[in-house]
Amino acid sequence: MILIFCSLIGLVCGALVGAIDKLWRGENLIVLTLSLVFGVLGAVVTDRFIIFGPVIMGLDFLPVFIGGLLFSAFATVMYRQCVRIIEK
Repeated sequence: MILIFCSLIGLVCGALVGAIDKLWRGENLIVLTLSLVFGVLGAVVTDRFIIFGPVIMGLDFLPVFIGGLLFSAFATVMYRQCVRIIEK
């Protein structure tokens, strides 16, 4: 149950980063997919390794939310940098 709740938070984080990227750079399905996948990955990893912050339903909410945002943003930025290098 915790893994499902954690994955849902990661999807929300990934969707948030994907929406910000869409507003800033324009629509790209690859970036949205990367944001969602790495948002879930970041949320699950930080849930397993970092234990502090407010607990909601047995889940440390703050590290999971921040981890999902950071992993998702990092993947989006790295994708944009790689595309920029390849296009030159």
